[in-house]
Formats: sequence, C-alpha cells, structure tokens
Amino acid sequence: MTKEQLRQMSRKEIRDYLRKHPSDNEAWDIFFEKVEVAPKRKINSDEDLIKIITEKSK
Repeated sequence: MTKEQLRQMSRKEIRDYLRKHPSDNEAWDIFFEKVEVAPKRKINSDEDLIKIITEKSK
C-alpha cells in the first residue's frame, strides 16, 4: 500500500491493516503520527473547546 493511501485511512483502518501486515514500517510510522495528533478527550461544546485552548496556551 502506498504512503498516500495510508495517510487517507483512519487510525482504526490503519490499525486493522497493521494486524494483517505487521512488518509494514511505513504504516507503523503513519499510525503513530495519527495517534500523536489525535485528541486526548472528546470536545462536547464550545465551552469545552475554549477551556482546552486556554489550558494549552498557558
């Protein structure tokens, strides 16, 4: 699978792909990139977003 195809997949799709192809190093790299940028918590409202932005900008 090409790097571009992997980048277009969701984190869960890449995870499933890696279960079948565990030796694909490019897929692992992209998977970990997506994990690093994934939100750590769900944002339910504008107030939550403002609170998170305020915390991050301190």
